[in-house]
Amino acid sequence: MIPAIMQTLKKYFPLEIIVSIFIILLFNIYSYPSDIGFFTPRHNPYLVLIVFFAAFYGKKSGLLSLCMTVVILLVYVIVSDLYSNTDIMYTTINTPALYESISSFLFITFIGIIVLGEIRDYLGARIKNQKVNIEEFETQIIKLKKELDAVSLVNQEYQDRILGQQNSLISLYSTIIALNTLNIDNIYPNILQAVVQFTGAEKCSLWQFDRDKKLIYLLAYINWTQDEINTTPSHIDTENIIGWAVRNNTMFSIKMLQKYQNLKTLDKGTSVITVPIIIENQVWGALNIENIPFIKYNLYTEQLLLMIADLAAPIISNAIRYSTLVHKEIDPVTGFNSINEFYEVIKEEFTNAQHNKLNLSLLIVEMSNSDAIAEQFTMRDALLMVKQIAQLVQQMAKGKIYIFQFKETFQFAAILPNMDYDGAAMFSLSLIELNSKTTYYIKGQIVNPEIIIGYSSLRPNHQSEEDLVLLAENLLLMQKI
Repeated sequence: MIPAIMQTLKKYFPLEIIVSIFIILLFNIYSYPSDIGFFTPRHNPYLVLIVFFAAFYGKKSGLLSLCMTVVILLVYVIVSDLYSNTDIMYTTINTPALYESISSFLFITFIGIIVLGEIRDYLGARIKNQKVNIEEFETQIIKLKKELDAVSLVNQEYQDRILGQQNSLISLYSTIIALNTLNIDNIYPNILQAVVQFTGAEKCSLWQFDRDKKLIYLLAYINWTQDEINTTPSHIDTENIIGWAVRNNTMFSIKMLQKYQNLKTLDKGTSVITVPIIIENQVWGALNIENIPFIKYNLYTEQLLLMIADLAAPIISNAIRYSTLVHKEIDPVTGFNSINEFYEVIKEEFTNAQHNKLNLSLLIVEMSNSDAIAEQFTMRDALLMVKQIAQLVQQMAKGKIYIFQFKETFQFAAILPNMDYDGAAMFSLSLIELNSKTTYYIKGQIVNPEIIIGYSSLRPNHQSEEDLVLLAENLLLMQKI
């Protein structure tokens, strides 16, 4: 109760009122001790003070000032009469003229308090209402500004999407094709880089599904925190969103949590969009987006992620198949895989092409002036030149090629899946032309390596991969005659 009263009194500035009254009282005592209260003169400073507080702070402050003035004066008179024998009370009672002055003082003061206090209270209420209105307007302005910014972001996103959709699809296709390499360790992070580039994902990962063990294995991740890396095991069971997606061969989107109760029980808060990767009509694994800006979470992003998964599937398949065939017997200078591995891979590719009715071509490339280059420089320099020519072949094939050491030191074989005879002929002519236009250097000197090419393609009458190799070798030998 008392704290509530104190809190209410604080609103009406009682300390200022009391201090002001005491200042006037001291002036009254020392300057006009015979006229306590200033009731005799026409101008009363107490009246001015009370009216001032009423006009400045409001009606309640004015009434409080009047009450305090009366109480303080009364207390002073009583104390003064008791201890100083001033007889102020007796003089006042026996002076009828003072009654009229006191009555006039109280009446005028009360009227002044009511009139000026009401005006002050009314203006104060209006000002307060205006402040409230201004605050509401400011709140609405801030809210509208946020909504406008959000709408502008959405509008910009849609403009970028509409204007750049075709270019994005072309760029996506080109990017994924550029990832086409046989190095399985490079493929996984490169696919995730494409996911970040084209979907705007802030965190994503790639997982492989083991159907027999019912486990999913973490292959690669991007933008994970160190804590996430340390706490995530290399493999986990399938009782989670990623496991659900690969078990059911179904894309997951976080909006599905509102519709399916069973997904809520599997959700660990680490999947926004999950897309299965299909290889040879079976779920091989999944792309998982853990975090993505809200503006990027839409149907278009989901479709892009599906496209990335579809484009990445054959690249992963080729790299896996190649890694199972090649045992990494690599030449220390050229980096070519051995000729023994060449025969294993060409046999596998030949069988696969015949079974699935696919095209297959083979190139055997030889640097014909290798002896002259090795004599002018060193054997190692000449081998490095062959390596540069092989890199040129890889660039032209855009990664869809397997390169191996062939029979002679300065020869290499290139297996080109899905390329027919006309394509192999055109590829060979383009390679010879590009090689002639390319500037090569050895120890700062310009070198012009010359190449000859033997090529062949799978024909219906071929019985084995040896027919393919023999045909390419014969064409190469004919150019040496």
